[in-house]
Amino acid sequence: MSTTLQVFICLALLYFLLSTLVSISFEWYAHKTQQRGKLLYRSLVDMLYDPANGSYGAFLYSHTQIARLKKDKDTYPQYISGVLFAVALVDCIGQQSVEVNYTHIRDEQGNLLRVEAEEIRESDPFKHFQLEVGKMKYSPPEGSAAYLL
Repeated sequence: MSTTLQVFICLALLYFLLSTLVSISFEWYAHKTQQRGKLLYRSLVDMLYDPANGSYGAFLYSHTQIARLKKDKDTYPQYISGVLFAVALVDCIGQQSVEVNYTHIRDEQGNLLRVEAEEIRESDPFKHFQLEVGKMKYSPPEGSAAYLL
């Protein structure tokens, strides 16, 4: 082989080894500092924030299926599958249409014995979702004059 070809092969191998070393060290640092989970959390909260209807991103992270992905209470999941994200978001939006009626059960003297709660909800989760989407307020596009008001 020519000397020039050997130099190019050595440089390519050296570049590959150094880039692999940098990549491994960055992945280790990101894992130790939980950067991926924090970035995913901030991105979803920012993306799903709606000034007229509330913060669906924060509500999404309180969903039981998303909360189960956490290793402990101080970490955020680093990955949420598309199916899990869709199911949790539809469920979070739909749960806002659930109405709860409370009945206070009292004795003859008027002392409170117990409180019974009755949930009024549609049996189909997709119907929940449709009901809540129908109740949502209009949100103008970001950057428009109405959005800034």
